[in-house]
Amino acid sequence: MTKGISKLDMHVHTEVSRDSDMKLTAIEGYLKKHPVLAFAILDHNEIKGALELKQRLPHQIIVGEEIKTNQGEVAGLFLQERIPHGKGVRWTVDAILEQGGLIYVPHPLDRMRTSRLSEEGLQEVIQHAHILEIYNARNIFRADDQKAYTLATEQDILKGCGSDAHTRMELARSYISFAEPIALDQASLLVGLKQATPIMRRSFIGVHFITKYKKMTLK
Repeated sequence: MTKGISKLDMHVHTEVSRDSDMKLTAIEGYLKKHPVLAFAILDHNEIKGALELKQRLPHQIIVGEEIKTNQGEVAGLFLQERIPHGKGVRWTVDAILEQGGLIYVPHPLDRMRTSRLSEEGLQEVIQHAHILEIYNARNIFRADDQKAYTLATEQDILKGCGSDAHTRMELARSYISFAEPIALDQASLLVGLKQATPIMRRSFIGVHFITKYKKMTLK
């Protein structure tokens, strides 16, 4: 059992996401080799993969969900139950908070993502957000990440960072490095992020084609 987490990739998908090729066993094996690393599992509109991994690796997994609202995606961290997708932004935010979860805003200003929050939706979520993703390894344009960083700074929101991994080669491509090891709970994460350093490395652009192919084969 790890004594504390020093690194956290805040945005990882598993095979439960229809566009991901990441086996649960691959994530389990990877984390067992890196005991001070943790993953926030943010499958699309589902938490069953995250719950299964949490049972296997309780000190290295945050159960989360990337939820498609009627105005784009918002994520919840530290969830116990799946939150239905397709609802309003405020309804979804309230559902996350009712579980004692944290509001995480993924890829808020990535111009290439049709799934990002609308401008109106983003303004609504920001009022309640705990963490804003200021770097996503799958984003193509550096300027979009820089705008996200500026937004988080101006709004005094904690800064998150993740790989958005859908394949094994992307795991921990980008992550948060903590100044001191933390326990993997809500309070410790919020405190740890205040002194954390984002490790920002872009993923190979070809991973987007892998994702598109995965979606096509499921149609």
